[in-house]
Amino acid sequence: MMEGPADKSYGIHVAKIAGLPLPLLERAATILSALEAEGNAVTATTVEYKDEVKEETEQLSLFREVSTDELGVVDTLKKMNLLEMTPMDALNLLYELQKRI
Repeated sequence: MMEGPADKSYGIHVAKIAGLPLPLLERAATILSALEAEGNAVTATTVEYKDEVKEETEQLSLFREVSTDELGVVDTLKKMNLLEMTPMDALNLLYELQKRI
């Protein structure tokens, strides 16, 4: 590790490993290429990307009301003792929680 900025962005690679959708990864690569080509300067192209993303996505509210089912899931997660669960127990519990919400 060295102090200073990275010579390359690894965020897209990490996102791929995390299993993010291919269209999102392709879009990120396009935007990154445009930024790298322009030396990270804000250009009409990058502004266009930002506007396009804004139109295609919906901002989720940070203050929406949480349903009773979601609260139950949160309570269950808080009570879980991961150190005493097998991987299969954890997977089964996550599956059940996902079905609830």
